Amino acid sequence: MNTNDKDATRTPQHPEKERTKRSELLRLLHASWPFLLLAGIVVGLYFWMFAPKDYADLVPGESRAVIQLKPAALLAGGGSLGTFLAEQVGFRPEGLDETQDVYVFITPSGYFGVSAPVHDGRKLSEQILRLSQHNEASILQRSDQLSWAWLKRGWIVAWNSDAVLTLGPGTLQEQDKLRQLGSKIFKAGRRESFRNSEHAELLENLDGDVRLYAHLDAIPSPFSMLFRLDLPEKCSERKTLIVASADVQKAKACGQPLTMQGTITSEDEATKGLLATTSKPIAAPSKPFAPESAVLYMAAHSDGDKLLQLLRSDATIRTMLLSLDRAIPSDEIAKKGGGDFFLTMMEMPKDADARFRLFVEQDSSVIYDEHTLLAPPTIESSTTSELATGKTSFFRLNVTSLLKQTALQDNETADVFRSILGGLRTITFAAGKDRSFELTIE
Repeated sequence: MNTNDKDATRTPQHPEKERTKRSELLRLLHASWPFLLLAGIVVGLYFWMFAPKDYADLVPGESRAVIQLKPAALLAGGGSLGTFLAEQVGFRPEGLDETQDVYVFITPSGYFGVSAPVHDGRKLSEQILRLSQHNEASILQRSDQLSWAWLKRGWIVAWNSDAVLTLGPGTLQEQDKLRQLGSKIFKAGRRESFRNSEHAELLENLDGDVRLYAHLDAIPSPFSMLFRLDLPEKCSERKTLIVASADVQKAKACGQPLTMQGTITSEDEATKGLLATTSKPIAAPSKPFAPESAVLYMAAHSDGDKLLQLLRSDATIRTMLLSLDRAIPSDEIAKKGGGDFFLTMMEMPKDADARFRLFVEQDSSVIYDEHTLLAPPTIESSTTSELATGKTSFFRLNVTSLLKQTALQDNETADVFRSILGGLRTITFAAGKDRSFELTIE
């Protein structure tokens, strides 16, 4: 027998003492387990509330809007995470992890924010140093274990080895305010983030590589007006939510326009009750006029006065429809109870009233039919008018035609339209039953 076999078969010299030690150890563990469990809970709570957060936890829980962009969406759009950030904040950051999602949000105070994962913090720091050497950024004093910089285009940037957060845009006078906001976001506990809020489930239940959660009052003009067309009169825009998603990768692969599908909903019971009321669908007009070349075609079922008040409240649309107030007897239409409105905008001359046709039907009877066109409208069906039938509201903007209008040349309004709509051909919005909608962008 070798020495290993002898060691393996050797018996303890004091078996009774060994058993006593084991028993004492077991009794000690048995008596201590509640304290060990409590310690584990305390440590777990500490890390849950105060430990360094994942970049996705930098989205505040009370954000007015959150957009989750998956890498597939950015790649399908012909870009990358770096390209996207370059378009949004004016610089293409290096050292990012482009295999993970990126979050764009609007803070409760109204600033835009972008949260993205960092793969190489040193590379990002070196890049911002180069920007400062070219007067494109100012490096700020390091604090809260974060590096800070102020970008020339009005964005504050805070980053560490795991995450980068950008907030803005703002003026130089707002730099301290934005820095304080960024510091507050990094310091907040994980439970205060959007990902761990009651709202997150609405975003998580969506499909698609672009997902949107937004309070209606956070959506910029003119897009917010599309949703307000079909909103019950007493609905709070702050309590009304837009939840939607789109599959950019699939649309690109199939050569189709990008379509965002979603619903108008609320987490407030009173608002949810108002949204549950049924909206009347638009009937097919007896005299359809919606040429594909029209700048704007809109169809909605509404009280005449309510519709016009809504149009006047939107600065962008009001600019397009300056002559409506003079041309439409809204009081007369409202007295008749309103009906299905069909508005076709054909031309916006620089030194003349807009050329449009407004047609209103009530229970298949024409109650208003006027136009400011140079020639009477040719009654003809079209794809556009057919798409509107059966919807609760419909809006189609021909961006190509809009940007060619002489009324929008060489002024600030034209610049606004180009900044919002540049690169697009058409925007089509269609609201259906159960507060569902489709927004198609070509």
